[in-house]
Amino acid sequence: MSLPHPDFELYDNVGRTTEQVTTHRENRPTVDDRHRWAAYDAREFSASLPTGDAGHSISNWTHQVYRARSAAELNTVTQAVLGDGHSGLGELHLFLETAAEWCERNHEPSLAARYRQHAEELSALGDQLPT
Repeated sequence: MSLPHPDFELYDNVGRTTEQVTTHRENRPTVDDRHRWAAYDAREFSASLPTGDAGHSISNWTHQVYRARSAAELNTVTQAVLGDGHSGLGELHLFLETAAEWCERNHEPSLAARYRQHAEELSALGDQLPT
């Protein structure tokens, strides 16, 4: 059986990770292979995405922490990032849930479970943070 993507080559064991050796033996691609293939397959879509770093807006809030001169000002910044509603944390949670829903609709239940798990962990973290 051959793998569906053209750049999967036979691995020799010299300089290879355990994952590479194991996946070759099981005739399946590594995680890195799948990420590389996905990036290649999505290159046209990727080119249409905004060029700014997705974490750029949170970096702006980090700079606001440095500007805060009092606990009240710090609280204002942390509420914007960590609070309920449309905070940065809330939007990241929504992103993870949306990704999980997409995976479910597209028959990727294991990926959906991973995204949901991350969303739950993020919610638990949010519950532990002081706001």
